[in-house]
Amino acid sequence: MGDLSADGDLDPGVYERLTRAVGRSPRAAVSAHQIPFALTFTIVSIAVGIFATHLFLDPAYMAGFAVAAVASLLAFAVPWKSLRSPYALLIPTLDYVAIGLARHAVLQEIATLGLLVVFPVVWLATAYRWRGVAIATLASFLVLLVPDVLVGSTTGLQFALRILMLPFIVLMMGGTVAILTEHWRRQSVLLTAQERASRKTSALLETVLNTVEIGLLTVDSDGNDVLYNRKLRDIHALASPNDNPDPTERGHVLFQLDGETPVPPEERPVMRAIRGEMVTDFRMWVGDDRMERRAISVTSRPIFADDGTPDGSVIAFYDITDILNAMTAKDSFVATVSHELRTPLTSIIGYLELIQDGHEDGDYELPGSVLTDMTVISRNAEQLLMLVSDLLTTAQAESGALRFRMSDVRIDQLVERAVESFRPRADTAGITIKQNIDPTPTQHADHARISQVIDNLLSNAVKYTERGGTVRVIVHADETGATITVSDTGIGMDAHDLTNLFTKFFRADSARDAAIPGVGLGLVITKAIVNGHHGDIDVQSVLGVGTTVRVTLPRVTPGRGH
Repeated sequence: MGDLSADGDLDPGVYERLTRAVGRSPRAAVSAHQIPFALTFTIVSIAVGIFATHLFLDPAYMAGFAVAAVASLLAFAVPWKSLRSPYALLIPTLDYVAIGLARHAVLQEIATLGLLVVFPVVWLATAYRWRGVAIATLASFLVLLVPDVLVGSTTGLQFALRILMLPFIVLMMGGTVAILTEHWRRQSVLLTAQERASRKTSALLETVLNTVEIGLLTVDSDGNDVLYNRKLRDIHALASPNDNPDPTERGHVLFQLDGETPVPPEERPVMRAIRGEMVTDFRMWVGDDRMERRAISVTSRPIFADDGTPDGSVIAFYDITDILNAMTAKDSFVATVSHELRTPLTSIIGYLELIQDGHEDGDYELPGSVLTDMTVISRNAEQLLMLVSDLLTTAQAESGALRFRMSDVRIDQLVERAVESFRPRADTAGITIKQNIDPTPTQHADHARISQVIDNLLSNAVKYTERGGTVRVIVHADETGATITVSDTGIGMDAHDLTNLFTKFFRADSARDAAIPGVGLGLVITKAIVNGHHGDIDVQSVLGVGTTVRVTLPRVTPGRGH
């Protein structure tokens, strides 16, 4: 909860000083209501005693002073249980009696003493609301009327104004106090309920935040921490150990997924979130100790004020260490198995080729059925070798071990060769390949990997296009690089399939329904190769209409390892 202040309310400092001076107990409240009257009556009595001693010594005035003293003593000494106690009503009643006696004594010389009736009205209006206002008005009227009746001054305009104006003022003042008191009481009840609800909500929020196994951090527009939970503190302890010389965000121990390269300060997710950026699944290692460090995925969303301006961010930290370790173990297993399968498959294919070469050279004669079986074996072995190669390439891409042998290549020549190699297959399937290939300048790329990208795109286009369909290949170049566009009139995909297109082993429903073979790795590998060249791949598709894949390769590629 913040400071108790609002538009039009008391300044917090004044409020606190009044609270300390008066207190909150019923006894303190009774004393506080009596203090103004007691002080004023005392000051007036001192003045009367100095400048009109004969009036002060009047028995009526002395009696009034004594009654006021008794009322004040009761207010300060008695442990009142409530300001509205019936017994507490005795004090303002005694105040009115004191005013009446004193006024009777000085009426002929100091008629203004009756103004003291405004003090008890505040008490009565505060404690009893409108009933108190009525009592105060009647008492004020009697205090003014009785002394005048006793001295016989009950005629004339001055008398009428004297006994009517002051009670009317008391009525207006008491009504105002009653209204303000009722408003304050309602506000107090509402504030108490809001404070109770706020404490309940705060406790619930804290429990929820500390229950979830996700680190949560809220920062304001200046980057100051507003809210965080227990899990975030644990992550922060890894990022900024006790011996860390720089405990700020810039000094946190954060590494990229390779576990070696520090995350640059300007790329750190919290810094980006403070700048108002939206961060999605930013993965990093937190901590310097390899045995204790944790892999964290960070996602943030900005908070906006009512006028639309940035007002901070909510940042979520997901511990993905176990998931990442499991994925690494799986990829390592796939890579190991793929590598172990690759060697015997290569040997099998090689021995099949030697046997076929021996038959063709006349070294020996093989029956036709054996040659047919060998062709089937060779074809299936080559398909299995391609699958193993794809698995190995995928594992390398995900582990960051995919390497490129960069050289000067011309994209248009690679595409032309790929189109010519696929044309017989397309002709057999009754598919027309149309090409519009512009000459492209030489650019730095991996010849074999880019050829693999083009082959994957053409293979998919031909595979998923029905007889009579068309595949179009377009190559366009400008000063920034080359763009390869492969479109088809095939079976296409829906929006759901498009969102999962680059997920390992994912196959579109339309492909499965059409019983088209495949394992769902081609586009995953294609994207990894394109990303490795700092390029971009975009896929657009309409179910039943066709698919268009556009690959953009920059002409100048930042340096990479060979």
